[in-house]
Amino acid sequence: MEQTIELPENYFRVFRSLAQLIEEKLIAMQESFVRFQAAPRVHLIYENDLDQQTTMLIQEQIQQMFAALQAFVIRYHIPHKRFSLRKQIIIQNAFLWEDLENSRSRHIRGHGAIDEEVMQDLDAFLDQMIAISNRIGEICENN
Repeated sequence: MEQTIELPENYFRVFRSLAQLIEEKLIAMQESFVRFQAAPRVHLIYENDLDQQTTMLIQEQIQQMFAALQAFVIRYHIPHKRFSLRKQIIIQNAFLWEDLENSRSRHIRGHGAIDEEVMQDLDAFLDQMIAISNRIGEICENN
């Protein structure tokens, strides 16, 4: 069994952040296998261009990285970090709301001439999306 190591606080924070970053990226890779199997929803089409053998080899490597990360976390006494689904949805929704607001016609003019009706349609669509985003925020805050 490997020796555990106590880190100075400033390095502990760096190691803890590194562990979180690695785990989040590994989870995102795993989630890609699911997303690329799903049927198209609206606009995005994910093409699974990996054969089964390649997929298995990649998944094995991801599992090896998880195992190495687990050993790293134990070795340096990095505690679990809890995440709240409510907070995660609030954060994601806030970024979505900001992207929607920044996509309004007044922010994207300058790409050349376009019919004003198209810009009004864009703003109406964004108004609808922002209203729904606001409702998501209210639901998260009030329930």
